[in-house]
Amino acid sequence: MARLFNKQAKLYLDARPTYPREWYSMLASLTTHHLLAWDAGTGNGQAALGVVEHYEQVIATDVSEEQLKHAMPHP
Repeated sequence: MARLFNKQAKLYLDARPTYPREWYSMLASLTTHHLLAWDAGTGNGQAALGVVEHYEQVIATDVSEEQLKHAMPHP
């Protein structure tokens, strides 16, 4: 499964649409505590950057090393 996006990791980064900010606010409203969030299958980390606005710490993991190589850095 991890290899599915290896060849197109850069393309995935460029082509994947972003989610609206309101989506992350809605997601955060569903949890009682905002100390830690886990983005399992983060891909390029795009969603983790939206989640981090609502949680003190976000751990983003993915089985694809190639996806992680193209991960978006947190400012």
